[in-house]
Parts: sequence; C-alpha cells; structure tokens
Amino acid sequence: MSLCPSLPAENVRYVEQLLAKCHALGLVIKGESSEAVTHIAVTLQPMRIPREEFTALAQLQTLWNEMVDNTARNFEFVRDALRDTAESDAGFTGKLVEMLEKVYLGDEPYQHLMLGIFRTDYMHDSRPCEGNEETCVSQWKNVEINTISCSFAGLSPVVTNFHSHVMAYLRLLQGASPWVKNNITNGNDYGYGKNISVADLTEDHTSMLEESISGRAVPEALAAAVQAWTYQQQFDSVRAHYQRKAMLTPSGTEGEMSNLFTSPVVLFVTQEFERNTADQYALSSELLETHGILSIFRTLRELHKTMQLCDNAITGQPPLALVDGRHPVAVVYFRSTYAPADFPTEEFWNTRLALERSSAIKCPSVPHHLACRSTLEDPPFKKMQQLLCDVERVLIPVAFKGNKEKALQLRRHFMSQHSLNPNEVGAAKVEEIIQKVLERPEQFVLKPQREGGGNLLSGSRMVEALKVTKERDLNTYNKIRREYIVMSRICYPVQTGSILARGGVVQLEKNMCSEVGIFGTILSGSKGTCNKDSGSGEVLLNAFSGYTVRSKPANVDDGGVIAGVAALDSLLLV
Repeated sequence: MSLCPSLPAENVRYVEQLLAKCHALGLVIKGESSEAVTHIAVTLQPMRIPREEFTALAQLQTLWNEMVDNTARNFEFVRDALRDTAESDAGFTGKLVEMLEKVYLGDEPYQHLMLGIFRTDYMHDSRPCEGNEETCVSQWKNVEINTISCSFAGLSPVVTNFHSHVMAYLRLLQGASPWVKNNITNGNDYGYGKNISVADLTEDHTSMLEESISGRAVPEALAAAVQAWTYQQQFDSVRAHYQRKAMLTPSGTEGEMSNLFTSPVVLFVTQEFERNTADQYALSSELLETHGILSIFRTLRELHKTMQLCDNAITGQPPLALVDGRHPVAVVYFRSTYAPADFPTEEFWNTRLALERSSAIKCPSVPHHLACRSTLEDPPFKKMQQLLCDVERVLIPVAFKGNKEKALQLRRHFMSQHSLNPNEVGAAKVEEIIQKVLERPEQFVLKPQREGGGNLLSGSRMVEALKVTKERDLNTYNKIRREYIVMSRICYPVQTGSILARGGVVQLEKNMCSEVGIFGTILSGSKGTCNKDSGSGEVLLNAFSGYTVRSKPANVDDGGVIAGVAALDSLLLV
C-alpha cells in the first residue's frame, strides 16, 4: 500500500506552498525511476505527547546503548545464540556470523573501538498502566532496536521547522477554505489524547515543538570516533613518516601509502541507486562545516575497485583502509549492507570482510549489527531480541553484567516474545504457545528472522501459517518454528491525521498510528589498543542523540517512509 492523495483542483495552491516548503528545507528524496528529487512524505500535524514521558525515554536511551554494546562484545554468546538462524539463513546471517568468527574470534588483531548509532523504536500501548497513573512511561513499548543504517537523523530536525510553518500557515488561512478545514485541521490529532481545534490554530504552539538534536548529535559521535581513531592509530606520526619517505624515494617507487597526505575521512557505504541521499548529506554537511571532517560516499561495488588495505607495520594495528589511493578511512558508516540484495556476488562479501578487517572504526561493527534488530528492509535478528527478553538468563547476566536494576528498567518496555523452536523450549511448549495464539490471533504477530517485503505475519495469514502440519507441508512447518517468533501485539491508539504525500494531501480518518524512534550513540573500546579479549573496555561516549517520528496508516503492518507508506512526523511536548 502507498499513500495516494486525492486533491481537488481548486486547492492546488494550498498544497503548492507546502511542497515548496519541503523542497526549501531539504525534505526530499530521489524519485523511484530517475535522478529527479521529490518531497518526502510528511504529516501536516505534530504528534502530541507529555513532556515528562519524552524526557524519560530520552534518559533511558543510554541503557539501550549499553545493553547492545555489552551483548555485542560477548562474541561467543552472539555466535552461539544465532547458530540456528545462521544455518537456516546461510546466505546472509550465516555469512555475518562467519565474519564474526574470522575477525573477532580469530588470530589477527581487530579494531577494538566500536561506534554505535542506534535507534530504539516505541509505540504507545493504550491499555491502562499499573496503578492508574495519569502518565505512565512504561506504556511506551519497544517495537525494535535498530543498529545499522538508522535513517532520518539528518532530516528529522527540519520536520519541526516544517510543522512550525504549517501551524503559522493554518492560523492565517483557517476559515478561508472549507477544504483546509476539512482536510487539514478538522479532527486531526497532535498525538494521542487531543484534537486540533480552531482555538489551537489561533494560539501559537510553536514553542512546544521539540526539535530533534539528531542532526547535530550523530555527526558529533562520528567526529568523536575520528578523533579517537586518529589518537589510537598515531595517525599524524604515521602520515609524517610516509611523507618523509616519499620525499626521499624516487617517484613511482615510494609504495602504496606514499599519498597519505589527506586527513582521515568518514566513509559512507551506500546502496546502489540510493534514494535517501538528502538525509545522508545533511549529516556529512554538518561533519564538514562544524567539525572540519570530510566524508566520502561509495558503494561496495566501487570499493571493490578503489579500496586497498595497507599493512600498518609502524603501529602493529590492523591494516589501514585507503580509498582511491589517497583517503585514509577512520570511520566506516554503513548506510547499506543490511539486506541480501546488497550482496549480489561474492566480491561484495569480500569487500565487506575487508572493511571489517581494517583499522577503521565500524558503525556498526559486525558484532553490533548481529546483536539486535536492524532496519525494516534488513534481515533483522529477532532471535537476539527475543533472547534479551529473558531477564534472568540473558538481560541481567549478559546485557548488563549482573546489574538487575538496569535490566528491570528496560524490561518494562518489552512486549512478551516466545520462541517456536522446539530445540529451545520443547515441543510441548511450542504447541501451547501456538494454541494460545490461535485462540486470540488479534493479540499477536509472527516476527520473522528476516523481515521486510511483507514477511511479518498477522491475522488470517498468521493463523494459516501456524495451522500447517508436518504431513501437509514439512518445509513450511519447520520454517515457521525455526525462523519465526511470536510477539504480543501493541495495542496502539489510532488517530485521524493528514499526510502530505505524492504531491497532495492524504486524509487518514481514524486510521493513523505513530512510532517514536529515540536515537542513541555509543563509542566504546580500550583507548589506543586492539585487545584480543571480548570483554567491553572503556566507554568514551554514551548519549541520547535525538529522535524521529514516523506515522502511517494503522491498517498496514509493513512499510516505511522511502517505500511510500509512512511519513515523517515531529513531536509537540505538553
């Protein structure tokens, strides 16, 4: 399903101004079949939530960061936890686990510093919270934890600017057109609990709009990683050494690192035919203008031809990644490599392995990638998410190293999840879970190890899949039990709202839901070392780094902003 607008011809002028504002702010993406840009889908009203709840979620993000980092650094645990998934998904998960073993459990030195740019996604559960409190932070339930290519850190801040413009626009135009009143203001929510009224339009709420700090905080984390890498690798000394060597050596014989004159760069590894370029360039521009750090953008296909690993004989560190013979890579920021489609041939996997073996700080490293959920288009690792719900055996001892208090702070945000693998919980338990789901299918969803493209199962499709027997279809029977988990469905509130999409306004009458994503950044490792142990070292940075909101039709399970199903949103704090 995509958002297709219905727009009366006489109201085109109203929409033209909104579209112009999107382009002026850079709220754009590339078209599906051309280089031309178009506006990104965006709501026409912000989501309204209590300020204290947003503050609590922001403060909680450092615990999510710590949880992922601690879990990821327990390399043996990650490998063993994903053993079954790696076998059933040998072409993707299996190769990533193999990479984990080669780089982090092998004999060669590896880059111990790891940078995480994570996003913890929540939806508000409308069921009453315990104690009948007026506000209850625990009603915000975790949907997933994204550890790779977390989109919209660059564009989310300007959505607030767009909503500020819309609110000023509507205050002046309200009453001038019945279409404006019926399609943009009437019955629309700021979020759960309150509709926009005429009084709202005549009152200035712009001071309550919360601008996301992600456009500054994420580049700050990337810059901190570049600084840590430069110190760790003794880069200034290494560069000076090769510069002197180049001057004393006849031209053409000075070796592969003779052009090591440029400053360290951040390498954005992007997809072929990337559409979400504005979001990425917003981050790279901030890196350049505020921190004086150059970013370069390459696909795996390009890196296969232009990247080389240079032995780091002076420092004994892992090999230096050099792009185009002149750009030393300090940080690899993956905005791709999260889906099988990113690896059409073995050459792409070899290039990905070379990046992991290099001295560059990876964002994310393979351990961070494997430790939790990735993006919607990615084959995520729901098995890890399900295991982390096991408070006593995993969350406390592994993720928080015995700290029960920290573990319980996160536990209240989990929805219950259940394995369907009889090797893990026993055949009797699996049948008990399936029977419970079949009795109340509206309360559950089937989450796959590989999600995206409609793979999430709910309703009649879920029921049909769970009713498959060994005799009827052995392959499907085994697939459901090995590759899917059962998750309780969040009872989220449904609102009325309007979305600017595909050149027009789409009205969602009591059919819009919203998801809040909290960004977090963590830079960890032993400063100046590349330890072979898998224990976590010094945490150099651990911070809340902004937010994003995505709103979509409530009757659609799968689909993101780039796919044309959801729209960017912002927060109004009350």
